[in-house]
Amino acid sequence: MKEREIKLTISDKEYSVFAGNAALMRYRRAGGSMKDLEGIDTEGGSSVDNLISTLDSICLLIYVNVKDKNGLVIEDIINGIGSMEAVIKVAEEIFAGVPWLKNQAAAGIEHK
Repeated sequence: MKEREIKLTISDKEYSVFAGNAALMRYRRAGGSMKDLEGIDTEGGSSVDNLISTLDSICLLIYVNVKDKNGLVIEDIINGIGSMEAVIKVAEEIFAGVPWLKNQAAAGIEHK
């Protein structure tokens, strides 16, 4: 079975990013914590420190799943994606189709 891929523009260059179950496994092997990603589809109530930790974790999730990095480093993810909303949308797309997560992103439900 072919792994699902999504497209992401980082600093005006398009990259393919793996998505789904294997993406989460790759993230974990890179040292990522699922606990750090738990709040991506919740609203408000986060401290700045929690927000930065979540952003770091989401960027790691994206980075370890970029198909052909071609010199790309994690700082390029952090600095090269246009907005925090865009970063979260990419993470939600990676989570789509991973029903065992039992969250809005996995279910494909957009938060309002």
